Amino acid sequence: MIAKNKGLIAGICLIVFMIAITVACVKNPQNSNNITSSWPTEETCLPYVPPTIEEATSSIIQGGITQAPTQAKTEDTTQATTQPPTEAPTQPPTEAPTLSEAYLMAQKLNAGINIGNALDAYGSGTFDDMTDYELSWHNPRITPELFVYIKELGFDTVRIPVTWFEHIDANGKIDSAWMKRVCEVVDFALDADLYVIINAHHDKWYMPFSYNKENSLAQIENVWGQIAMAFRDYEKELIFEGFNEPRLVGTSGERGFGDASSYEVINANNAKFVEVVRKTGGNNVDRYLMLTSYMATNNKVALNEMIIPEDDRLLWSCHAYTPIQFTHKDGNTNNWDEDDYDSVSGINTAIRHMKAFSEANNIPVVVTEFGAVYKGNEADREAWCRYIVDAFSDASIPYIWWDNNYIEDYPNTYGLIDREKLISKYPNIIKILTRQDNR
Repeated sequence: MIAKNKGLIAGICLIVFMIAITVACVKNPQNSNNITSSWPTEETCLPYVPPTIEEATSSIIQGGITQAPTQAKTEDTTQATTQPPTEAPTQPPTEAPTLSEAYLMAQKLNAGINIGNALDAYGSGTFDDMTDYELSWHNPRITPELFVYIKELGFDTVRIPVTWFEHIDANGKIDSAWMKRVCEVVDFALDADLYVIINAHHDKWYMPFSYNKENSLAQIENVWGQIAMAFRDYEKELIFEGFNEPRLVGTSGERGFGDASSYEVINANNAKFVEVVRKTGGNNVDRYLMLTSYMATNNKVALNEMIIPEDDRLLWSCHAYTPIQFTHKDGNTNNWDEDDYDSVSGINTAIRHMKAFSEANNIPVVVTEFGAVYKGNEADREAWCRYIVDAFSDASIPYIWWDNNYIEDYPNTYGLIDREKLISKYPNIIKILTRQDNR
């Protein structure tokens, strides 16, 4: 009797228990398959809040690739066994960096030639006719036809060196007749569809002696202020180059790499030059300006001391007479061989220094002077020219040959063009420079 009662009681309890479970499942159907799971915590039950604009647009930079933050998604377990694995999205290819406008401008200069020993002829006295200055170093007057001929030969740029100090009066004013003549020559070149560079050449007022610092800054304010005002409305195909080969003239270190005090003056002069030109307004606000290092060297000792002003319309002017033993009139060799280490090492080192400085300072380089004198060695000179032009071209460095119009008076014959007869004295070199030698 007791056993039967116990069995009855157990059956009743079991029925009550099953009813309770059924009620619970009806109220919470999501738990009917997992009655041991926990209730959602307060944190996981919070409503979804969209990220702020700042959060949504923020990114994580890893190894140069920008990755947007990933938004977590709720896992859908009912599809886990039927959905194929999701592949990672394909990253778009990385685009090559866009060249700045300054680099694009430098590339347009391409191959050029100097009109040397003309407007930069000095020390020959005074003349009533300003164009007579151009005759004083045994060169003819510059004509419009010269620039037309230069363009026809395949050059894109002319550099016109100008000396100013002999044309400045006691009150600091540039002679108006001289300024008119410089403008006229620039007009000739621009009318021939050439890029034009003018500078201050052979002037002593910017030489980087420490005692000359304040004077040089004052002279830059005065001289470049007047030049910039005269050309302020000229096309931007006209480029200003502040100084030519600033160096410690007359000292034992003149042809070296400079010193700390000279670097300080050159940096101050470059900054002042940019400031003075920019504030004259007109097209000078964004005209391309050329800075230079001590003696326009490409040696890293001097380059490491250069400070480039904050400006996005700057170019760097340097010279490359290398190897000097071959290129210079006093050099001790007439021979050049691309298989000879001494012949090529100087060129290769110069290119490496130029590229390193250009990239480190984000300023394009232009070789505004280079060349080799004629020493009765035309085949070697052509081979040298071909090698160095190829090196410049491979490095995307524009180059401008130093032409002084001396084509017959060895040992200083850098000239390629007879300016009076308008003929090419060394046509093979001109073809190499203008990339017309069937390479």
